[in-house]
Amino acid sequence: MSRKRAVLALRLLAGAGVVALAVVLVRNLTHQHTAAARKIQHGKVVRAPAFDLDRLDTTGKLSLASLHGKVVVLNFWASDCVPCKQEMPRIEAASRRWAGKAVVVGVDVADGRSPARACMRRYGATYPNVFDPDS
Repeated sequence: MSRKRAVLALRLLAGAGVVALAVVLVRNLTHQHTAAARKIQHGKVVRAPAFDLDRLDTTGKLSLASLHGKVVVLNFWASDCVPCKQEMPRIEAASRRWAGKAVVVGVDVADGRSPARACMRRYGATYPNVFDPDS
């Protein structure tokens, strides 16, 4: 085998390895089947984990425990998520429609506070939103 062919073969092998790793990464990110996800898929109710997080819509913190006894809809989102931005006005409308019956809480994950607040302003989210730096 000539040197050029050997180098080409190594490059192709390295490229295939990178593609394979990318496929595995994307699949793991999009198909995270946790125990909670499996229960939800089978129609079971899963309790949300307790949290006490900084608010984005105002100052202070919001704890899930403070909403005990109320119906709570948690919406996890990020400012760079296109579907999240598309649904935000609909979630705002739902939060107004459900006022007194349910509380909508947005949970911004894997984001920065400034981009999150800018996104909320742009898409009209006035319902309570918290910042989860640990995702």
